[in-house]
Amino acid sequence: MEGFEPPRGGTKNRCLTAWLHPNAVTFTKTLMDVISEFELFARMDIVDINMKIIQIAAELAPIAKVGGLGDVVIGLSRALLKMGQKLEIFLPKYACIPTLPPIKKTVTFTCIEEGREIQNTAHLGEVEGCDVWFFQTQHPEGYFHEKTIYAGDNDPKRFLYFCHMALEFLKKENQEEYLLHIHDWHTAFIPPLYHAAYSKDIEVKGIVLNIHNLEYQGRTSSKYIPKDLLGKDTKNILEKLKDDHAIYPDSINLLKGGIHYADKIVTVSPNYAKEILTVEQGFGLEDTLRKNDKKLLGILNGIDTDLWNPETDPHIPAHFRPSDPIEVIIQKKRENKKELQRKIGLKEENKPLVSCISRLVPQKGPELILGGLIYSLSQNGQACFLGSSPIDTLQKKFETFQKELFSKEIHFHFQYDEEFSRLLYAASDFILVPSLFEPCGLTQLISLRYGAVPIVRRTGGLADTVFDIDNNHINEEKKNGYTFDSFSLSALEETLLRALMRYKQHPEEHQKLLLKGIRSDFGWEKSAKEYLKIYQSLQG
Repeated sequence: MEGFEPPRGGTKNRCLTAWLHPNAVTFTKTLMDVISEFELFARMDIVDINMKIIQIAAELAPIAKVGGLGDVVIGLSRALLKMGQKLEIFLPKYACIPTLPPIKKTVTFTCIEEGREIQNTAHLGEVEGCDVWFFQTQHPEGYFHEKTIYAGDNDPKRFLYFCHMALEFLKKENQEEYLLHIHDWHTAFIPPLYHAAYSKDIEVKGIVLNIHNLEYQGRTSSKYIPKDLLGKDTKNILEKLKDDHAIYPDSINLLKGGIHYADKIVTVSPNYAKEILTVEQGFGLEDTLRKNDKKLLGILNGIDTDLWNPETDPHIPAHFRPSDPIEVIIQKKRENKKELQRKIGLKEENKPLVSCISRLVPQKGPELILGGLIYSLSQNGQACFLGSSPIDTLQKKFETFQKELFSKEIHFHFQYDEEFSRLLYAASDFILVPSLFEPCGLTQLISLRYGAVPIVRRTGGLADTVFDIDNNHINEEKKNGYTFDSFSLSALEETLLRALMRYKQHPEEHQKLLLKGIRSDFGWEKSAKEYLKIYQSLQG
């Protein structure tokens, strides 16, 4: 039986070599920017830890990005570096990364797998100011030679071996104390493997497991774990990894193993940490999580405000700052809207533009996305969708609607395009995020920063970040968007109508809401400090 975890991605499942692209985003800081940054961190009472933090993940923006995971890893890493921490990132060297950044160091090492020696190489480069080790292998099954980040049924075997490489590399390079921060099921085998085979060889003070999306768990067959890898603890560990809802008798769940053996478990928002303890959102792991709830907590994701900055973003024609007067911001938003309309062939009219930037998977509520965009047209608005689906039937359904809805008031952009997404954020008046569930969500945070008011279903991290303007139980200062509870088109339409009517009939209220979002702070600094507290608690 091959691994049967569904792949994440679609047309976005590819690598980006941003530093090689002629239109790559570059950022320069003035002396005052740097001084302000240091003053900010000085006021934060930052904890210093005497360990090197190792971030281990399957994705890293901008070079190996499928979804929000890659953005989180680079954003958190950059924030920790600004706080003076020692940090490195471990990433597979995918074949879709054709050229590595300048290499500062190369290390060769071997892994023993069922009696055979497998040669591996780790190359140290730099991405967005962070030291990154790219792991390359000569494994006979050709792991990570595929042209995409995720490879479907073969993924559990590929990432099991990545976990093995990461620990074997640390064993060879072991020169200091480490804190391992692992992300999602792809690296969740590291805690049980460390416990079984590496705890005497590597000075690891603690392992933090980040759960970005519990739906993806790394279900696979136990036969893919080499018989000699776990040693005398094999039977005990495999029993703890046994999937709670196994279709096959020898099925294991890699994320479950990480939950059992990690020292801390962190979800990407406080609300999601509560939701995953329920049957509705536990995806079969709710009992395991309840047993480990003392080491479970939620920390809200942030966005890198250097990388997502409407003041400097080279992909938008009209820039603006949070400190600008609202009249200036509105004018710049209209200029961006006109550029978008010219670019995609929408009528050049100042109508409310409702957009959605999303993968088309059941989690994201594709039926609500489509229904919301069509409803916006019925209310004399314009609409735009950016995204695609790895599910053929769903992709074809949207393509069919695109043909049937042929209009100069709506546009579907099915090819992933980072530059286009930035222009869309800066041009849109509203961004839809009608998710069935949402661990955190970065879309709503970026939309706030770019002056697009979010319209979201109140779940997971969306409930932690977006607060309805018409809710009398919420402090006025927190109100920054529109929310609804029921996962239904009628609930979304009611909320859209409120938003569009305020936009048309009470523009001053809409502008005040927009300005509040632009001036809100969802940067990484506060969240990074919370992670540092966790690291310190494990330091002993």
